[in-house]
Amino acid sequence: MPRDDGKKLSLPHQAEGTAFLRANERAALFDEQGLGKSKQLIDAVAAEIAHGGMAGALIICPNGLKTNWGAEIESFCSLPYAVFGAGRSARRSAFGSLRAAFYVINYEAVDAELPSLRALLRFKPMALVLDESHRIKTPGARVTKAVLQLRAEAKRRYIMTGTPVANRPEDLWSQFLFLDDGDSLGVTFEEFKTRYCATGGGYKAVSDLRDRVSSLSMRRLKEGTVDLPPKQVHRVFVDMEPRQAAMYDELRNELALWVSAMDGTQVLKQAEAILARLVRLAQLASNPALLDAAYGEDSCKLVALDALLETYLKSPRQKVIVWTSFTDNVAAIKLRYRDHSPVTLYGAMSTPERDDAVRRFRQDPEVRIMIANPAAAREGLTLTEANVAIYVDRTFNLVDYLQSQDRIHRISQTRPCEIILLLANASVDAFIDFSLEQKHRLAKYAQTDSDEIAPADLALAKPDVLRALMWPEGNVQEGTG
Repeated sequence: MPRDDGKKLSLPHQAEGTAFLRANERAALFDEQGLGKSKQLIDAVAAEIAHGGMAGALIICPNGLKTNWGAEIESFCSLPYAVFGAGRSARRSAFGSLRAAFYVINYEAVDAELPSLRALLRFKPMALVLDESHRIKTPGARVTKAVLQLRAEAKRRYIMTGTPVANRPEDLWSQFLFLDDGDSLGVTFEEFKTRYCATGGGYKAVSDLRDRVSSLSMRRLKEGTVDLPPKQVHRVFVDMEPRQAAMYDELRNELALWVSAMDGTQVLKQAEAILARLVRLAQLASNPALLDAAYGEDSCKLVALDALLETYLKSPRQKVIVWTSFTDNVAAIKLRYRDHSPVTLYGAMSTPERDDAVRRFRQDPEVRIMIANPAAAREGLTLTEANVAIYVDRTFNLVDYLQSQDRIHRISQTRPCEIILLLANASVDAFIDFSLEQKHRLAKYAQTDSDEIAPADLALAKPDVLRALMWPEGNVQEGTG
């Protein structure tokens, strides 16, 4: 088995991925989360430096992963690196020495440092690497525009993510524009949509899309690539408490009346507002105190969580991750289980606070629970000290769900993993579950994970459950939903 720069052994698929990157100046490494994409990239860059092919790499990553990248570089090679700190003066210090082989900066800082980053890429022949490249999926976002302005200066361009289709096939366009200036998927977003988006919603020519994506990318799934313990998903259905159910029904009925007055065109125009109200329903199903501070009862999901934690934490060495999409829930759950010394991960935490929380969860036997927000902790972390992840709630964000569950199911995990989904009966949870599964099926086809796709998924057909959620039984409106 090949060695990587005299330090850690490469698995066969990692050696193959490193060779793929070295052989292509523009390439996408789309391995499923947990297969060691960072190692493959570091090995490829180190090998090219050793052979005189380039001087290093500028790695753009989510802010919470900068420390992780430093640790990975130290683990896999002996080359110098510089991590851009928070704030302008701290970022300036990273430019103090041009001897580094790796430079690591977060997406949000690129816009402020464009002139300096351009100068760096012009001064040294380097690869420009986008880690978790789905972060530039939104064409009009400031971060996307800033990153795209850098691409012309790079000797090589690489993108890496385990979820290239973060929520929908349109997410691919910006990532591939970065790679090949529009040769594969169109020079403009409108060109992409004309080619692949069907009139009235849904998708067309997706087989052509996946062929174009696969021509520049390498993707391996954990199944069949590495020998990992099995992962099982369990759905636990619970009944809402009486007051919780009454609050939920009131908000649902208000939404139903509002939407029933719209025609199809108005529904499309109001899609974001409707989605926001559906998320409010998800909050009520999770914990009514998120919307009403006066709510003093235990929600059905917290009661169910009590029982689950009591069962799993009987073993003194067992650790559990509790996921919630709502930041206010993080604090409430932490207080509820304070006897287990829980740590938290959410967006407002500083990098040192995040690093300390991860360290304590991994190393401190007294810390039994991590309570985390997927949007803030879904990427780059290895948390295999736990093999149980409980989702108190979820939103419609596919990448949050897929990436977060694989914090525990990845290389170094030795125990079977359990993913537990708490679903409130007669609530929007069923529709969220359906929507995530539908998005995942479409993503798997576009990413070449599967070879078949149902016409209903291409058309984004919705199930009858949505109508039942929006319009109370016996009051269903014809022509709506």
